[in-house]
Amino acid sequence: MNKELKESIGKVINYLRETNDLTQDELADMLDKTTNYISMIENGARSPSLGLIFEITRLFDISLNNFFAWVEMFYDGDNNDG
Repeated sequence: MNKELKESIGKVINYLRETNDLTQDELADMLDKTTNYISMIENGARSPSLGLIFEITRLFDISLNNFFAWVEMFYDGDNNDG
């Protein structure tokens, strides 16, 4: 997975977490992950598995379609030269 795509996924997860007033520690506990792992995902240093993305969409009550539409918006926005 390319760096820009990982960063876009991380931005969406960060947005969902912050708009739901959760800390990285709280989200990590809910997903049975470490805070460091969540931080790495949000910063684009790691890419989450599809299974983890599915868990996140269920946790925040959004569809996979909406999640990936947001990823695409961030990706296109970050890679738009015009």
